[in-house]
Parts: sequence; structure tokens; C-alpha cells
Amino acid sequence: MRTLLALLIVALPISVSFTQSPVNLWEDISLESIVLPRGADMSIAASRYRLLRLDVQRAESLLRRAPSEGAKTGELQFLLPLPEGGTETFRVVGSPVMAPELAARYPQIRTFLARGIQRSELTARLDITPAGFHGAVVSPKGLFYIDPLADGQRDYYSAYYTRDLQFPEGQEIPHCGVTDAPLNLSRDLPEEATNRSAFNLRDAEEETVELRTYRLALACTGEYGQAKGGNKTAVLASMVTSINRVNQIFEKETAIRLQLIANNDTLIYLNGTTDPFISADNAPSLLGQNTLVLNQVIGASAYDLGHVFTLGCTNSIGGIARYASACGAEKGAGVTCHFTNSVEFIAVQIMAHELGHQFSCAHSWNSCPDYSSQYDLDDAFEPGSGSTIMSYAGGCGSDNVQSASDDYYHVGSLDDFYAFSRKGQGNTCATIVPTQNRAPVIALKYPKSFAIPVSTPFQLEASATDADGDPLTYCWEQYDIGPTTPLGEASFSSPLFRSFRPGANPVRTIPRISALVNNEKDKREVLPSYARKLTFRCTVRDNHPGGAGVVWAQTQFDVTDKAGPFLVTAPTQEGITWITGSTQTVTWDVAKTDLAPVNCRYVNIRLSVDGGLTYPYLMAQNARNTGSAQVTVPGIITESARIKVEAADNIFFDISNVHFSIVQTTTPGYALSVNPYTEPLHCQPNPLKYTIYSTRLMAFNAPVQLELTTPLPQGSVFQFSKNPIQPGDSSVLTIALANTPNDTLDLVIRASAQGGPTIQRTVSAATLSNDFSGLALVSPPDGSPGIVLSTPLSWTPVSNAASYNLELATSPRFGSTVLARQENITGNTFQPSVLLENNRLHFWRVQPVNPCGAAPFLDPFTFHTATVTCTTLESSAPVNIAGAGTPTIESKTTVSQSGLLNDVNLPLVKINKEYVRNLKISLVSPKGTEVVLYNGHCALTSKLLIGFDDEAPQAVTGSGVCPPDDGIVFRPNQMLSAFKGENIQGVWTLKVAMLRNESLSPGALESWKLEFCSTQTATPPVLVKNDTLKVPPGQTNPLTQAELLATDASTPADQLRFTIVRPPAKGQLKANGVALAAGDQFTQATINNFSLSYTHGNGPETADAFTFVVENGKGGFISTKKFHIAIDPNAVVDVEDVREPDGLRLYPNPADALVYAAWDYPVPEDGLLELINLQGQGIRRTALQKGQTQIEVSTAGLPSGLYLLRVKTGSRQRIYKIAVQH
Repeated sequence: MRTLLALLIVALPISVSFTQSPVNLWEDISLESIVLPRGADMSIAASRYRLLRLDVQRAESLLRRAPSEGAKTGELQFLLPLPEGGTETFRVVGSPVMAPELAARYPQIRTFLARGIQRSELTARLDITPAGFHGAVVSPKGLFYIDPLADGQRDYYSAYYTRDLQFPEGQEIPHCGVTDAPLNLSRDLPEEATNRSAFNLRDAEEETVELRTYRLALACTGEYGQAKGGNKTAVLASMVTSINRVNQIFEKETAIRLQLIANNDTLIYLNGTTDPFISADNAPSLLGQNTLVLNQVIGASAYDLGHVFTLGCTNSIGGIARYASACGAEKGAGVTCHFTNSVEFIAVQIMAHELGHQFSCAHSWNSCPDYSSQYDLDDAFEPGSGSTIMSYAGGCGSDNVQSASDDYYHVGSLDDFYAFSRKGQGNTCATIVPTQNRAPVIALKYPKSFAIPVSTPFQLEASATDADGDPLTYCWEQYDIGPTTPLGEASFSSPLFRSFRPGANPVRTIPRISALVNNEKDKREVLPSYARKLTFRCTVRDNHPGGAGVVWAQTQFDVTDKAGPFLVTAPTQEGITWITGSTQTVTWDVAKTDLAPVNCRYVNIRLSVDGGLTYPYLMAQNARNTGSAQVTVPGIITESARIKVEAADNIFFDISNVHFSIVQTTTPGYALSVNPYTEPLHCQPNPLKYTIYSTRLMAFNAPVQLELTTPLPQGSVFQFSKNPIQPGDSSVLTIALANTPNDTLDLVIRASAQGGPTIQRTVSAATLSNDFSGLALVSPPDGSPGIVLSTPLSWTPVSNAASYNLELATSPRFGSTVLARQENITGNTFQPSVLLENNRLHFWRVQPVNPCGAAPFLDPFTFHTATVTCTTLESSAPVNIAGAGTPTIESKTTVSQSGLLNDVNLPLVKINKEYVRNLKISLVSPKGTEVVLYNGHCALTSKLLIGFDDEAPQAVTGSGVCPPDDGIVFRPNQMLSAFKGENIQGVWTLKVAMLRNESLSPGALESWKLEFCSTQTATPPVLVKNDTLKVPPGQTNPLTQAELLATDASTPADQLRFTIVRPPAKGQLKANGVALAAGDQFTQATINNFSLSYTHGNGPETADAFTFVVENGKGGFISTKKFHIAIDPNAVVDVEDVREPDGLRLYPNPADALVYAAWDYPVPEDGLLELINLQGQGIRRTALQKGQTQIEVSTAGLPSGLYLLRVKTGSRQRIYKIAVQH
């Protein structure tokens, strides 16, 4: 991998000045007016196209003035024609695909990168060569080409969308010749070279895009060279056009660029008889030859990736490549067969496909009967032939999804491409340059699991942001693999839904809405009628020219046969007419979607007035999923109305299957509707809001008076944003509920108007209380000492919590210090499985959760693990265990010291013997007491690596932890406490007995450890002072020993550690000028040195506080305490003129412009006075000379507040407080 530190600026600047409009060098012409030179071969393969004449000499001259990519000055604007008519202005920069040395030898071949000025979503790759002008433009309407109309001329061109390309009847696109052998090479590569898990989801965070450039060695056979002009310039021009088009794809899809090597012209052959290739029409043969040719001609180190062009190949092969070969020993193994004259078309349909193989992409199609040997189960994400680059679109007969491949990779292919080029072999030879582009950030708002009914349409939606403002496109694709299945049939987990080109719409409707409106079945999108899982990924591209950012995210859900199909049942008859302002009934077949596992409680009802293509009018929001709802018809006249009923809390829907009409009423009045019908989850204490819409019918204009007629709970209030309203206006009803338990409220809203009807609408709300005030941590109580290994944690349950999240950590900052984290605890106890470190302070906290979300964590409790001293002995040598019979072996260790045993453990026992289910392990003390540790647990495993401790959280009996080879410590079969009180001195024996006679291989007791422990009682520090600190608003005061003081007889002040559990909320606590957060520490010495201060944030509050714990490092600690801070305008620092114990007097104190330091005696040696603020910064210094008895220190100009005066003389240093008050 080669990395360039310089930034490559691939962005095309948006902010520019325009001196003049670009000249239009294009002219529309008719076919009859075209006069071609003799021998020019004109062939138009598109069904629709635009004919144009280009002033090619002026275009060539103009394009040569384009600034280079990354240039900070200069600009070129260039008009490009659109196939449908008109032009678009592009900003153009030079973007070479040839190495500089090669480009210098062929100055008549130039390539460019372009982006629309008014429409930045338009991007293009252009070239101008002796063969003329070529343009490939990516637009929201699709990819279009601007190509010479015929060979041998440069004046006439056709502009056409690639979707309009046609092939002779019966002709299919030649297939890829990659064989099973190359595909199987993936099994021999390092796992990281092909493992897609490294880039399985690219949605974690915003990242800077890196452009990877690969040196491409592109050879050609003599046959190709003759067909493309018979001279190196012409052949190189065709190669450049191809690579320019491939780069457009690679940069947009993978931020990869190919560059022809400096001596690539030495690989161009013009004579099929003398070139080094044998059988130019035999693609598999060329595959094996090309790497050898490249290595012999230019050397293996001169390129990163190799390929060869030839003409049409035998056996209908369009190309062939070695799987995952880039940067490797067979990096030149890629062949493209040109079966048509369009080098751009071949670049997309063949070359990008074969290069994809070289970057480890496999075939993405699921069914292509004639080429079943090419099927790749691990990547077959597309139904039928597929339609993306790695598909076989156009080559699979009745399984064809479409006639040719689109110019983008399926997300499954991107998985392979990114993993290989970022983490695998493909990352070892690329030149990497950071760009100024940042990748987009994608989000999907779907639960981890949900279900939809069978045979029911659904839609998926994503959201994404881009820090650079690039135009984003979205592509939803199915990400399921399964057995090969003919297109249109459904089988097990096989793919059902084709991929569509990326577009600006983040929503995909499945099947396409046009098919649903026309009641058509499309075998390329088949709704499953059986239970299965569906997986979809949304890929977001920022389409940044020169190196795009691409990210994707995934959702998976179930299709259940216990519900569905979900169907709209009215209005579904021909000839239905609704009248504006009337109330109509919409019905649907619930089809058990209101039951598990779908559990859809509410639906939305939407209206379309354009024949069912869009549904902008929300008629009912959150109507109950009962199969029927009344709606108010809006004042919209149409003959092509449709109804859509969609799950409000799911992704499925259905539409009415025929048009109906809406006509104008003949009765003046008004209509009224309210949304939402139901507030399904009202999280208190947030206000309830309902929007009331009115519609004017005819010329009715009387004011409409609104009322809420339902009595509310005591203390509740409501308000209409506007009341009365004019017909046609809307108003928002806001309700603040008080003292409302979890309940469902029905609310009646009444509207009345003089001369008009009185209308009532009933809405409802399911309220949920977020009062968790009864939640409290219980056990172990805050400040509990002496916890051994583990302890259950418990708290008081509260009815408003559905579950709890818990964290156990070694610091109150939690985060990276968390030892155990558990979510969705439904009870009120939790037993951590982690074994706790001895002599350590721990913090644990609980967070209540309900459907409204997670509330803040409670303030943590603390406990301290036991202060334990242990002595460990280890066995001296392994002891063999015979393979047959039921032997008992013993291993002994001797304890020389004497003492009564308090606690004994075996941290580790290591045995290798088939099988562990036959082992009985016992420990025997010098006194002869025997305790069984392990007795025939688990089954057919031969390795035992285990420990035993009475305090372990899990018992070895019934633990279910098999095989027992992870070094986990368990409670033994019999308690080790049976040894308590015995003398430890003497021989301790570990016995291993075989319980069954299974004639298996021998083994050994390899090692074991014996541990004797004693628990000590730690002496805690003493909290002598914990008084309130007074601070003026917006000011700073220090915390001194007078407010906060802890002492310990055996621990000095600089080792008494205070840890912040909860920092102040209204200001900042600082130690030596650094703000402290939860988990940060300071010592008593910090306080003693006046280096701990509190700065108020100048808010209106009158109090603040922080909580802390104190440790002495020897197991003694003070549990969580609160330090109070009073915000008092009268809290001016009051420091009296006092005589310090060393004979120094400071006056006046508080000071205004001067403070005097006076001694009772002449200063014995030179020194220094330094004035310091409470952030620890030196403000002013004054020299102190030997013999002085008084000196003045200026305080003029300093802000009022407290300061410290440091007095240094010789090796002595003292710090004093002074106040400045102006």
C-alpha cells in the first residue's frame, strides 16, 4: 500500500464567478443532412437518440484550457447536450487516466471530469481523442452517452440514454467465462482478503473518503490493434475511452481510480501474427497468458492490475478474470472481448464486470440456466439474471431481468469490493490519497425484529445526511441468498426483488407503485405468500466526482403466514363518487394483522388524486386497525382518486384497486377533520396535540367555534391555537394533562357555526406515565465493603417501567470502565457473571425503560470488594493418566508454613484426557479431609481448564458451561469451606479418578494451583469537614480545608483520593485549572494547596452540588457524599488582615490596587512573590530581596475575586489567600 500525505482535491468548486456564458458548440441536425467520409461505418444501436454536429476543433481547443484536477485557480464551463433536447452547463477539469509520461507522449488524447453547475447531481466523464469526443453523463433520468455517430469522422454525434440501446433480435450479451477453479481461489486467500464482515455495514459514522489509485497495465492483441485503427495512437485512444468510463463507475461506487502505466504503449500490438498472444479469440487461453506477457515486457513490479483487450471470443464468452487477483501473483489475469464497436458499452457490460472479479466480486445473479456452473451461492442476491454490473443481464433468456446491466454494483458486490480493497490483498498495492470529501451518514428507523403479512405490499425508507452537501442517491436492495430459482418463482430464502438504479427518493415501494396501480404482476418483484425472512440494505452514494462516499445499512424482518393478505375492501367498486365535505367509510381486511406476530394497532388512511401514484393527503392518522374508519372528504375535485391504507406502526399497506371520483357539494357549509385519530403513545408530561382541519364548502364563511367537551383530570389545562376559525383554516388543540395514570382517554371535540352544522369528532390518547420516583437501588447498600468475587444487585421495581438497564463499572464515568452491562431486565435483580477484582471500588446503576424510552440512570451506588491477601502454590510436574481402565492418579504439593486456614481456592486445574465426563477430581488436605470438586460433568471433550472457589457466581453442577475449557472459576461440587480452621501446613493432594472404563487415548493432569487467602478489614478515612461553599453568581471560589477535609492516620494527604461521582450541574469544579467530570479525581493535597475551585455558570439558580467518594488506596473508603454549594450574591470573599504563623501579614485584604506583604523580621534570603489565579495561572511576579521587611504587590486591573499569593524563599514555599475587590 502506498499512501500520499498530500491531499488530492477532487471536489469541483461550487463558489465561482462567471465572466461570460459558455459558447454552445453543438447543433441539432437531421439524418438526411449527414455526409460521412468514405468508409465510415454508421450504426445507431439506440431506439431513441438525438443527432448533433459538434464544432470539434473549437471544442478541442476549449477543453485544452480546462484547469487540472485540484487546481485552485481557473475555470472552464462547457455545454453538453441532453438526449431529450436542450443543454446543461458543466464545470470541467482535466482528470487524466494515463500516467504523466504516457500523457506527455500522446497530447492529442485528453480526459476530463465534469459536474453540472446548476444541477450538481449531473456528473460526467469526457474525452477528446483522434477518434472524436466521447461523453458519459450520470443523471437522475439515467446514464446517457454522447458518441461519434460513425467511425472515421469527428463531426457528427448521437446522444442517447443507455436504456434505449437495442440488440439484434435473438442476440444476447456474451457471458463471463470465469470458471469454478478461479472462483474457488477465494478459499485459499487469507480470511481478511475476502471476508465481507469487515465492511458488512458501513453506517457507523462519518468518515473522510480515501481515493485508491491502481496502476493498470492494459495490453491488446494484434487483432484488436488492427480493428481499432492499426496504429498505437488510435488504439490507445480506444483504451483511454474505456478506462475513462470504468473510472466513472469505480470512483462513484468504490472511490477507486485506474491509471494506465507510463509505458503502456509497449503493450499495444498491431499484428496478430507477431504479437505474443496465442489464440486471440480464446478467452481462457488469454487469461493464462496475459500475466506472463506483462511480467516479461514491463516487469511484475511495474503494475498493480493487468488486463488485455481482444476482439470477439469463441463460445459466446464476453470476458474472463481470475477471482481476487489484483495486487497478487496473477494480477494480470483479466480479459475483455470486444464483441461490439462501442468501447463505452463494453466498458460497462464486460470490463467493469471482469475487473469486479479481479477485486473479489462474484456473480450476483440467482438463476441463469445455461450458465449454472457460474452460479455463486454466497453472492447470488439478485433474482433471475440480475441487473447490476456483476449480473448476467441480457444473457439468461426467460430469466432476464433486463437486456443489459446497469452501471452500478449491487450492495453484495460492494461488500466484496470494499473488504478486498480496504482490508484484504487489494489494499497492499494501492496508492491512497485522502480527499476533501466526507462520506454520508445513513440511518434506518426500524426495530430489531418485526413482521409483515404475506402477499402484502410494503415500503422501505432511509434517511441520510452529507456534510458536504453532495446530492445523495438511495438504492434499496434485497440481501438474501437461497437456492437457484427461476425468475418469478419463490423458493425458501431465494431473492424475490430486483435492484433498481439509485435515485434521489429514499423510499422504495415494493412492488413498484405503477404495477400496483395497474393491478399487474411483475415476476421481477414477487411478494412472498409463505413465511420467510426478508433482508434489505439501503446503499447511499454521495456521487462526489473523483471519489464518492458510499455507505449502507440493513434491516431484516419476518413475513408471517399467520396474517395477510392485508387488503383494502372499500372503495373498490367501479363508478363510486364521493362528495366534498361528506363523511365516508373506508374498509379493509385486517387479516389478523392486529394479532401477534404483526401486532399492528393503528393505520393511516391516505388519498391520491393522481391515479394512485402519490398519496399526499392524510385523511386519518392512527386510526385503530379494526377494518373500518370514517373519513372526511376534502375539497378536492378529481376523477382519479385512490385510497391507501398503511400500517402506522409497520411498513405494509394496500391501495384500492380502481379509480373513484370526488365531486363538489351543492350545500354550503364546512367540513371538519382531526388528526391524529389516536395518540397511541402519549409520554407524560409532554403535552397532547391534535390538529383540527376545516374545509370551506361553497361560499360558507361563518366563523367556526371549537370546544373540548370532555372533562379533563383535575389540574389539566387545554388551549386552541386559534378559536374561532374561518372555514378553510386549522387550529391546534394542546392539552397538558396532570395526575394521569397509564390510561386511554377519549376526547370529544365539537365545532359549531351560525347557519352551519354542529360537528363532533372523537379522538383518543393512550397515556403513559414516566414517573419513576419510586425506583431506588437496594442491595448491596451504598458503601458496602468486603464483597467477594461477585454479588447480586437489586432495586425496588416501579410499575411505570417495562424493563431496566444496568451497568457495573470501576469508575463513575462508566463508559470504557464498564465490567458488566445488561439491557431489558424485566425483574428487579441481576447477578453479574463477571468475577470482580479484589480490593477495588465498584459503581453500579440502574436505568428504567418503557415504551417512551429510557429515563436517566439513577445515581450510582458503590461497594468495595474485599481486601484479600493470597498465597499461591503450583504443582511441580504433570502426572500421566492411563488410557484404559479406571485409574486414580494423585499430584501433591507441600505447604511449609503453619497457620489456620480461612479460605482456600483452586484458581486453575488443567487436564487433557478423553473424556472429561469420566473425571472425578478431589482435593485432600494434610488432615485427610476430602472435598469433591468435579464429578463427571459435560461430555465428549478432552480438555479441562477450570477453577474452583466457593464465592464464584456459578456452580459447576448444572451450569451448562461445556466444554469446561475457558478457565472459568466455578463453585465446586462440595464446598471448600469444609477445610476452614485446619492447619495449612503439610501435603495437599489433588486426586483425579476415572469413573468409566473407556479404552481411549492416555492423558495427563498437566498442572494445578492452590491458593490460600485471608481477608483483611480496612480502616476507612474520616470525613472531618463537609460544609457548604458560598460563591457569588458567576464567580469563582476555592474549596479549602475549612469546607472539605478528609483525614487518615496512615495515609498522607496526597494519597487520599476524591473521585467525582456526579459533577456540579450549574458550574464547573476545577483542579489545577482543569474542569472535572464524573470519574475524575483529586486529592486532599489539591484542596490543601488551594488548587480546587468552583466556578458558577452565572445562571439564576441559588444552589449547586457534587457528589464524591474518598479512598485511601488500602481498601478503606468513604461512600458517596454530597458537597453543597450556595450561590449567594453576598458571598464576597472575606479575608481579614491576619498575621500568619510565620510572621507574615497581608493587608489590606480584600485589596483594591495594592496589597502589602509585611514580615516581623528581615527576610533571611532572596525570594519571589507570585500572584496566581484559581485556574493555576501565574498573573504577576515580584522579586523579594534579602533583608526586606515589606513589599507591595500590584492588584490594579485584576477582576474581582479570590487569588493565591505564593511566597518562595530558598527551599521554603507558602501559599496565602488574598481577595481583590474594586
